[in-house]
Amino acid sequence: MACRNTVSIVSSMQIQKLHSIEKQSPPPERISTYKPNIWKYDHLLSLTSQYSEKKYKVEAVKLKEEVSCKFTESVSPVGQLELIDRIDKLGLSGSFEVETKEALENTILDSMKSNSSSKKEEDLYATALCFRLLREHGYHASQDMLKDFFDGKGKLPSDINTLVELLEGSHLSMDGENLLNDIRLFSTKNLKNLSTSSDINRLTNNPLAWRVRWYDVRRHIISAQNCKNTNPMLLQLAKLNFNIIQATHQNDLKDVIRWWRNLCIVEDLDFTRDRIVESFFFAAGIASEAQHGSMRKWLTKVIQLILIIDDVYDIYGSLTEVQQFTRAIEKWDPKEVQKLPTCIQICFRALHDTMEEISIEIQRQNDGPPTLPHLKQEWINFCKALLVEATWYHKGHIPTLEEYLDNGWTSS
Repeated sequence: MACRNTVSIVSSMQIQKLHSIEKQSPPPERISTYKPNIWKYDHLLSLTSQYSEKKYKVEAVKLKEEVSCKFTESVSPVGQLELIDRIDKLGLSGSFEVETKEALENTILDSMKSNSSSKKEEDLYATALCFRLLREHGYHASQDMLKDFFDGKGKLPSDINTLVELLEGSHLSMDGENLLNDIRLFSTKNLKNLSTSSDINRLTNNPLAWRVRWYDVRRHIISAQNCKNTNPMLLQLAKLNFNIIQATHQNDLKDVIRWWRNLCIVEDLDFTRDRIVESFFFAAGIASEAQHGSMRKWLTKVIQLILIIDDVYDIYGSLTEVQQFTRAIEKWDPKEVQKLPTCIQICFRALHDTMEEISIEIQRQNDGPPTLPHLKQEWINFCKALLVEATWYHKGHIPTLEEYLDNGWTSS
């Protein structure tokens, strides 16, 4: 009986505590603690480059034609593989898509099939390199290509170049490819035992598949410059191409900075993030080629708007305000935010007008079906997901993992 009475008293106290929690006031307003912007926009707007001039683009076209001949020269399959790899790493893959495709589908694949039964070290290296390049370029390459790397006891060849290609290729594995998982473990261990150089440490900690290719190009150019076997014409093209693209990026960045300044959001919204340059870095990493300037600018604007809207839901708006803001997004109607604080009205106007402008630009460039309905729907989905998270916070609800993931795949 004593035990029952004790349990009864504890349960009663717990119930009272739960009731008191329910009567508590809503969570306090969150405060922005973001670090200030580190970029000087006036300085960025003053940047100039001689490589914006047309003569350099003409020179690049001539060099591309000369380098393109290298694919048709009588070189070994390994030589063609290494040329493709070098072109990719030097940021030139977009200039040689046709040549690369033909080489991978014809000469290289045929040569690898004829040599598949050999276990000579150079053949293993070529197979590992071929496997990685095929997967990087979107071709189906079976993990069975790499079976010969094991001697039956789980041992790998000791050649560093072969191990490097094995490790890089193993990071392109898919679910259920246990052989590639084993190769990754073995090659990582063996590489660390064979060498302690900074290049090997970088490789094992940050393989190619995890890196943004464009931001690796300059390092590869410097490396190629110090290599005696580098084709001077290819190196010259890589340097010229890098400078031309960098000049294009500078001009694109200036455009989005002017757009950002014209919005006047920084002056009116002190709670949100001023991250236009960082957003551009993200966009340039996704679409680095010179011809994708519109994509870079559109994506930069979208990322910055995502940050702003996220801060409206997470930091500035009350639950009632973000509910009304979500309704305005669903209706895509500026009148729906007229009774909301000026800050939120500014956010809505920036989002509304920018998406309208992007839609018109896409329509003009592609002459396809209207894109605005699709853009609007994505923002509706995003804001609804943010509203769910805001509701959890304001009501003190801690979501289960399943609840969080079900909503988070959209908001994140």
